[in-house]
Amino acid sequence: MAPRVDRDTKKDDSLDKIIKCIDDNNSFILDAGAGSGKTWSLIETLKYIIKNNGDNYNRLAKNIGCITYTNVAVEEIKNRIGENEILDVNTIHQFLWNVIKQYQVELKNVIIDNYEGLESLDDFSVKYKNFREIEKGIISHDDVIKISSKLFENHQKLQRIFIDKYPLVLVDEYQDTHPEVVETFLDLIDNEVSKNNFIVGYFGDSKQSIYEKRAEKINNDDKLTKITKESNFRSAGEIIDLLNHIRTDIEQFPAGKNKKIVGTTYFIYDDTSQDKDLCYEKVKEKLEDDWGDLKVFFLTHRRIAINVGFEKLFEHYNNYYSNRKYREKLYNKECPLISFLADRVEQSISYYENNNIFALMDAIDFDFSKNQDKSRLKSIMDELIKIRESGRVKDIWELVFDDKLFVKGDKIKEFQNDFEVNSDKKEFYNNIMELKYKEIINFYNHNENDSVFSTQHGTKGEEYENVLLVTMARDWYNYNFAEYLTGDLEQLKTSIRQRTQNLFYVSCSRAVKNLAVLYLRENKDVGLTRVKDWFGEENVITVDEFLESE
Repeated sequence: MAPRVDRDTKKDDSLDKIIKCIDDNNSFILDAGAGSGKTWSLIETLKYIIKNNGDNYNRLAKNIGCITYTNVAVEEIKNRIGENEILDVNTIHQFLWNVIKQYQVELKNVIIDNYEGLESLDDFSVKYKNFREIEKGIISHDDVIKISSKLFENHQKLQRIFIDKYPLVLVDEYQDTHPEVVETFLDLIDNEVSKNNFIVGYFGDSKQSIYEKRAEKINNDDKLTKITKESNFRSAGEIIDLLNHIRTDIEQFPAGKNKKIVGTTYFIYDDTSQDKDLCYEKVKEKLEDDWGDLKVFFLTHRRIAINVGFEKLFEHYNNYYSNRKYREKLYNKECPLISFLADRVEQSISYYENNNIFALMDAIDFDFSKNQDKSRLKSIMDELIKIRESGRVKDIWELVFDDKLFVKGDKIKEFQNDFEVNSDKKEFYNNIMELKYKEIINFYNHNENDSVFSTQHGTKGEEYENVLLVTMARDWYNYNFAEYLTGDLEQLKTSIRQRTQNLFYVSCSRAVKNLAVLYLRENKDVGLTRVKDWFGEENVITVDEFLESE
């Protein structure tokens, strides 16, 4: 497996190109391969703008908009830049809501025109009060995206005010951003309102898009200067060579300290007659003996649930939703019950335990009309923390609503009524209610924090010295690793092939020094030509061969 790039002569000049675009008033897109230091480029770009244009922005009351995908990323950017009043860093939903919430009449009309069940402004005032209602499940995050898109599309006044306040917007992880948002900013670049006074910069990588319904690539490339970041500051050369075979649009080269790292890549496959759990355990044990600490990524949700501690929760969803597409609702938190418990109850407890009182007050629905209500809230939160460690989901459910810590939103009411009225769904609902709440805690911690057992969907942005990637022939909905790794690529639907490639690329790119892919087959007669080309023929071996090696 020979390197595809000259490692000694390549130089990364992407930041210089970004700065030139800003100085020349040109919008741009940075495609940054895995481990290339994309976040560093974003931070350095912000620092440059603040240093060179900060005084002018302050004088004219303008802001730099910086939009990213998660709250964790928001805090990282703020911490690395420091406090600066011209910088507005937010998630896309919060950023857009801050922009459109002041246009109440237009906002209400868009909702009435586009959403069922609303016939008047009075209906709107009851159902859609403020942004907190989004978090309570009354207006979804997707609704904010759709509403914002409609408002920008139809109201030039909003466009004009927005451009005046935010002459420059940087979008982090553009490949995971809703297409409507990407298109909204593209439309502002050179329309009659902006008159070329608006710059948007997209930071990301289309090959690292592992979420549904996101902008895998921007079609309006003619409006954007394309910049490629080919350095890789994370991985050993052997792993970079593998990544360059998985994708061919960017040829990465080792940069920084990892130039001198000597790494290893393995593709290990089983005999179909072997016990797959036993294969995994033996391979994992040997890798830990050989390499030390090991990060394990699974493609199978069941194995994750067992190791992290929410097996029963997974089983109830797995048994009820026979279609894999709908089973994903658990992990995507599309189920109102799980979304409420994870995003509201557990998040509120986290605020309380970290003494973040203002965030707690904003997250709950508790009434503070009396002086003694603060001490009452403390009692409720203490009781909640006590019960959640040993109680059932039902116990927590009853406590938070009986003590009026939260108010049931429309989606919770509809969900509960649906399962209580329909007998075929009632068993599923009751099973969830009887679960130990500890499983919800484990599920929440797994999704919010780092876990040694990760789904590949949760890996983007992380890095680990040694990685074991466990892949099975039977895949999730919308993925097909059997065909992608060992079959006929031409037989794969383009969208499925792209998603599978992206997920495999992201997962492999987490490794710093050593990477092993364990492929658990269902069919002996699989082709290994592709993986031998990618990994090197000597590194494609059976489980038995690997276990016997020194």
